[in-house]
Amino acid sequence: MAKYLQGNTPKAELAIQIQQQNRVANRVTGDFQSEIMSVYKKSASEFSKSGSDSFLGGIVDAHGNEMRDTVQRAWVSSGNLAAERLLGAVKCAHGQMYEMKSEHSVFREIFRAFIFGEALSRAVGLSLTTIFAIRQIIQLGQKNGDSVDKMSSKMIKQGEISSKYRAMMIARTEVHTGYNIGRQAASEASDLQLSKEWISANDGRVRDFNNNRFSHKAADGEIVRLDEMFVLTGESMRFPGDPRASASNVIHCRCGTADVLN
Repeated sequence: MAKYLQGNTPKAELAIQIQQQNRVANRVTGDFQSEIMSVYKKSASEFSKSGSDSFLGGIVDAHGNEMRDTVQRAWVSSGNLAAERLLGAVKCAHGQMYEMKSEHSVFREIFRAFIFGEALSRAVGLSLTTIFAIRQIIQLGQKNGDSVDKMSSKMIKQGEISSKYRAMMIARTEVHTGYNIGRQAASEASDLQLSKEWISANDGRVRDFNNNRFSHKAADGEIVRLDEMFVLTGESMRFPGDPRASASNVIHCRCGTADVLN
């Protein structure tokens, strides 16, 4: 029987992780909502002046940079929380102290290596989704013969709806990703010989091969070495929420990992 670093059953461990992630997600949702809404407002303002979508090129870059910074803040906040808890368990169980807050700590170096560049890749996809939705409003409005004012008004209305829903989805996804990045980095920073076990929520909302090309139900209980990839989801992943994985394999994911003592 597996011996877990933090002493909890997988189900109990996942419950704690989800509770911590929800607290962070509630804090950062407003940041994502504000940024998305600001893009719709800027677009409506620029479009009302020009009557064309030529302004979108400039907005893409600015939005991408803002989303990158917001994603990174969510990852750092969530990842630090996960790391503090995991390294605290190492200290309690094995009497080993690990510095994580120093800029030169082992954890910090590993954590930075994970998030460097990956937050930008994630942010590019998020920002392009926003721009695509705005461009669709313009194209459909032009097809229907709508006035510039009417299309600008539609952008504002769509922004009010979309920013609220997307912000919640993005916040939960990015906080989940950051939390699991932090757990992986903290595990690697410790001197312990560890494996990691995939924990699925195991309810009716979990991805399964019956209606999805990925299955987190199939991955539940998969144990691999800390430096290995999980494969039973249908795609190689370092951890749940892996930013290198397909979007449809990470959005709304609620899975976690448990550290197994070798």
